[in-house]
Amino acid sequence: MDLAIGYKGQIVSCEDALLVPWGDDRDQQICHVTDPKTGRLIFRHINLCDLPQNEYAARSLNGPRERLRGTYILAGYLSAHLGHCLVGTISSLWPLSQLEGQIDGIVSFRITASPRQVEDRNEAAVAEILRSLGIHLPIFTVRQPTQVDRLILAEKGIGSYKLARGSSYYHRFMRQRLSLSDEELGKKARTKLYITRSQLQVQRRGIVGEAAIDRTFAAAGYEVVAPEKLPLSEQIAKYQTADAIVGLDGTPFHLIPSVCPTDAKIAIIRRRFAKSQNLDGVDFAGQFEAATGTAPTDIDCINGEWRPVETAKASPHIAVLDFEKVYQGLVAGGFLDTTSELHFPSSEEIQSQLDEAAIRIGAGYEFVDFRFSDVA
Repeated sequence: MDLAIGYKGQIVSCEDALLVPWGDDRDQQICHVTDPKTGRLIFRHINLCDLPQNEYAARSLNGPRERLRGTYILAGYLSAHLGHCLVGTISSLWPLSQLEGQIDGIVSFRITASPRQVEDRNEAAVAEILRSLGIHLPIFTVRQPTQVDRLILAEKGIGSYKLARGSSYYHRFMRQRLSLSDEELGKKARTKLYITRSQLQVQRRGIVGEAAIDRTFAAAGYEVVAPEKLPLSEQIAKYQTADAIVGLDGTPFHLIPSVCPTDAKIAIIRRRFAKSQNLDGVDFAGQFEAATGTAPTDIDCINGEWRPVETAKASPHIAVLDFEKVYQGLVAGGFLDTTSELHFPSSEEIQSQLDEAAIRIGAGYEFVDFRFSDVA
């Protein structure tokens, strides 16, 4: 399956590797790694490669550089956002389990130049995520050309959207560090969780009226969890013992496949209509299937979207779900009972959320009804 979806498990080791960050012209001066012995590029942007030097690389070979003594492994772009960190920053660190005691630190490129204090905060946030994985290595952000005694580079083990299924070696690396053994799990009480987005900034919640779903699951005996309110260690502890997890698609579902029991029942309610934003859908189902052997229940009941008017700054669309169909799917999947107390958002709740979101983005919203319009 790895080969079928483009993963080869490739690892490269390079002596005196030269890492060069983005230049001012981001179309031409792309971050890369050069092997000085061959003069060829062995990494460019996000991928391993074998390419001849370009002008930017040739100039960097002859310019000043920092020096890092020791052996380092290259991570993806540094990002403190949990979802981006999991599918970007950490995605190429899967060889660490094979290199225990051989690595002195982690190096990473930055997506864009930021004030040093911002980058320091990002490094600290990523270090905390890594500590949850049992990784206690220092992180070095490449801000200028930097030569490393020995650099380990590995292909990305997972990515975004269609690449979200991930490779077997990425999932093995993550689950060995985050999931409980059958023996440990057998000693724990199992719980049911609803992962809510209703506590996020109003324009980022993803759907209108999610508080009604919160009420439904609370009445059904689920713990309603807002992950962003909890330390990462506490999030992981909750997912490790879950018997059932339901929530809107998003960041938590990049982490949960690496943590949850393989027999946990999962349902993901779609909040993004990818076609309307010219995006490929995120393959959360593929990620769960690759990590645990079982695909989640997919609840796709979007009737339309509230979208910022053209004069507004870019902001996420806010989906409108058919709550009746959502609940029907959850009952059919065994997540709710036929006798469960079902809650629906009031018109006042919906209008209040839209009004607050409009204030946040500085412009109004307009509704696009998918049932009666062409959204191609």
